[in-house]
Amino acid sequence: MAAEEPARGPERDAEPQHEAAVWRRRAELLEEELALAERRLTEAEGARSAGAGAIATRDRELFRRRRDDRLVITRLTAPLRAFERGVRWLAEKLGRAAGMAARRIAFRGARRN
Repeated sequence: MAAEEPARGPERDAEPQHEAAVWRRRAELLEEELALAERRLTEAEGARSAGAGAIATRDRELFRRRRDDRLVITRLTAPLRAFERGVRWLAEKLGRAAGMAARRIAFRGARRN
């Protein structure tokens, strides 16, 4: 004997249709969320690339400003460094002359003996 199919009434036909409608609605909602997420990702990537460009521009400007500042400082301190070199040279010469004079005085008596 073959199993008899239960009779289909209007409530049995409505249940699969309702379930299909629920799944379609869920699919639509997920597609909307996906589209929103893709749009936000695109906006974030655009903002990130714009931010990276701004950071690179700021870094280039900072590097140029520091280079210019170093050049100004070098130019302003050049006479002072030249004066320092002159003083060191003079101190070295005076030190050598004082050392030679001290040796002459120290060893003057040794020559006589």
